[in-house]
Amino acid sequence: MPTTTITSNGSKWAGEAPDTIETLMEVLQRNTLQRWTGNPVRKIAPDTVRFFGNFHEVSHVFNVTTDDPAIIAPLVRLIRENRARRFERKTDVR
Repeated sequence: MPTTTITSNGSKWAGEAPDTIETLMEVLQRNTLQRWTGNPVRKIAPDTVRFFGNFHEVSHVFNVTTDDPAIIAPLVRLIRENRARRFERKTDVR
């Protein structure tokens, strides 16, 4: 059975429940990841990935560890797309 641990997801006060994975996916589609994050995807075991970072336009810190392929695949795709958009904006000369 897959396991997902959400250490943080969203700007929350101590004791508040973190946002859902679906909310993180929505934020990834609308906002740019901060550059300092480096690679926000780290493989920490053969089938386990840690996702972490924050965003440039909005504070939405996330730290999610999962071995669930149904979560890993879309998060990896959205993070790649997010980083590609950032690169496109950076190199867009008008």
